[in-house]
Amino acid sequence: PTIAFTLLDADGRGIPYWHVEERARRAGIAIRGGCFCNPGCAERALGLDAEAAIPCLERMGGHFDPAMLSHCLGGQPVGALRASMGCGSVRADVERLLNFVDTSPGSVANAA
Repeated sequence: PTIAFTLLDADGRGIPYWHVEERARRAGIAIRGGCFCNPGCAERALGLDAEAAIPCLERMGGHFDPAMLSHCLGGQPVGALRASMGCGSVRADVERLLNFVDTSPGSVANAA
């Protein structure tokens, strides 16, 4: 199974996935973060306003950068985190992930 999710700060704003991904990596937890490959899916799942995103994307030209897009959109999340379990995953892996999410400073898990 694969679960896509975001973490929210204490004010209910999405924490950029690249910040969480880096912190998880330092904790020895392998999760992936990124933008959805399907722009329509991202617009729907993240509530992105296509009319607001178009000028931001045009300014970036061929140099797409999720952090720049998020900044241009007022800090709105532009991607999500993904945790995947496989045949090598064990209960302790799930518990480590849940503990990481639960103890992330100022964050609350929010399934995407």
